[in-house]
Amino acid sequence: MDLYVNVFKRNKFETIYVKIALVLYVLYTLMPIVPRLVDAYVFASATILLFFILLMNHIEEIISRKKLIYIPFLILIMLEIVFLSIYSNNRIYDLYDIFLINLPILLFFVVLNDKELVKIVFFTALFSIVVTCITTTIYLRYDNEASRWLAAVSDPNDPYFIQLNFRNVGGFESIYSLVILIPFIVGLFKVKRIDLKIFIVVIALILANIYYSKYAIAIILASIGLMTILLPRIKSVKKILLFLGILVVSFVILRNEVGDFLYYLSNFVSYRDVSNKIRVVGDFLNGVENTTGFNTRFPLLEESLLLIKENIWLGTTFTKNGFNSGHSFILDTFVKYGMLGIVSIILMYTSVFVLLYKKFKDNKLYGYIVLSCIIAIIASVLNPGNWYFIILFIIPIFAMYFKDRSIVEFEQNYILFNKIYVV
Repeated sequence: MDLYVNVFKRNKFETIYVKIALVLYVLYTLMPIVPRLVDAYVFASATILLFFILLMNHIEEIISRKKLIYIPFLILIMLEIVFLSIYSNNRIYDLYDIFLINLPILLFFVVLNDKELVKIVFFTALFSIVVTCITTTIYLRYDNEASRWLAAVSDPNDPYFIQLNFRNVGGFESIYSLVILIPFIVGLFKVKRIDLKIFIVVIALILANIYYSKYAIAIILASIGLMTILLPRIKSVKKILLFLGILVVSFVILRNEVGDFLYYLSNFVSYRDVSNKIRVVGDFLNGVENTTGFNTRFPLLEESLLLIKENIWLGTTFTKNGFNSGHSFILDTFVKYGMLGIVSIILMYTSVFVLLYKKFKDNKLYGYIVLSCIIAIIASVLNPGNWYFIILFIIPIFAMYFKDRSIVEFEQNYILFNKIYVV
């Protein structure tokens, strides 16, 4: 029997509390409406207590692991703390934010070892993702600027922001989480964990959500992830690298042809904003100068690369008032912390792949888990998010749940799950 189950059978209160706190944590993270319904201090207290309960009950197990796995995460956390201690105007809130962002690292080590918790988190996450996807898609059909507006808002008390929260409309983190999930969902279909009907419905809902959000890069990454449906089942990292290598080489060699195809494709897209952004990507591939809003992202990324070159050793934290573009989690980490940030990011993602390999190397979904992780890394280069919650918690939870289940088992559990929530 799992160590985690044995530990918590000694204390019924802790067992119940951990289940409730995990459900709250998942709902709070995946459903924009929940933070409006649950007081922030209540949630903060609940997650901090959850952290200490899990840590205290598993400290020996965690310490017994190879210490090198933790070092990159700890270095990045310390760098963020140093940065905040210099530049933050609300240190307590920002320190808690760092804690919340990195909590999935602990959950990866602990929750995945308990089948009961895996099942609880799986159905809570499934419910949250499906409901948020539906509510966001419905709202964006009538207010197509909402999702992009959410990415730019800075005042949590803005009336429009509150309205969108109560409508459960997801912003860019929600949209890109769906993008990252696409290769994994393709994998579920490929290894016969979900049937064709469920696959079509889920993918159609996700693509509609991404389409109405007007995030051009999200549309491109979603298309790359969906292309894996045309390939034989991905069983190894070598096949993933081969797929991505062929894709990159094809884009380089056929750059102008791809750009022309996007021009052609844009003529058939009725949603004008999306059509314009597809044309902008076509302009970029064809080397045509474009001054629209979308293209401002590229100068910002170029500026980040220039700052990295100029501040390669110490970064901008101690030399240029911590200046960074704010458009790339990975590049901004390089900019702020110089060589230490570069090495830490490389080692951190190496640790992620090592963790995934050790846990899922014998899982039929392993190749698709890794591909979702690669999509997340690309998204983190082009956006300010890191999506630890998705790649270190939600996808591993889904993979553990589906590990030994057939299509029939999943459908039976899903029907039961629907009945419970309807009641």
